[in-house]
Amino acid sequence: MTRPRHLSSARYTPSAATALSSTTVKPTLPLPADGSNLLLGNPSKAVHDRSTSPDNYLMNSGYYTLSYNRDRGEPNWVSWYLGGSSLGSTDRLNDFGADSTLPTGWYQVKANGYSGSGFDRGHNCPSADRTSSVAANSSTFLMTNMIPQAPPRELAVADSFDDYKCDDYIDINYTDF
Repeated sequence: MTRPRHLSSARYTPSAATALSSTTVKPTLPLPADGSNLLLGNPSKAVHDRSTSPDNYLMNSGYYTLSYNRDRGEPNWVSWYLGGSSLGSTDRLNDFGADSTLPTGWYQVKANGYSGSGFDRGHNCPSADRTSSVAANSSTFLMTNMIPQAPPRELAVADSFDDYKCDDYIDINYTDF
């Protein structure tokens, strides 16, 4: 039996995750729906609890999900679904801003938070992956979706990665991999 591609080998065991019949494999554990930003799981087991997990705080923007680190003022990781419903014709907005959904009392990195530091603002969930609406694209410019990016060498690498057109590949039948 081969494990489904969307489950990591650490989490998947045939005896725990499936019940076999003579003709089909039936999941016995609930699997996230296709389109879930956490389809591949929650890598750090982040939770939405400001008192017990300030440095592994789970946030869901609706357009991507992240684990936020209050002490560093940046995400630990960001996860997003990319499919046809994610893409559209909305132009890049460049409306960088603080994330007002952070818990009360937490420092909110401002749009100019990296000014004079020698670093640029680097997207985790790319703007180009959220062009279905103004709200979707705008969400990628929240500072909770940014990490410091050192120019110019890093910028060249990021630019060539950003030029990789994910929308050309979203219709691939992933069972072929």
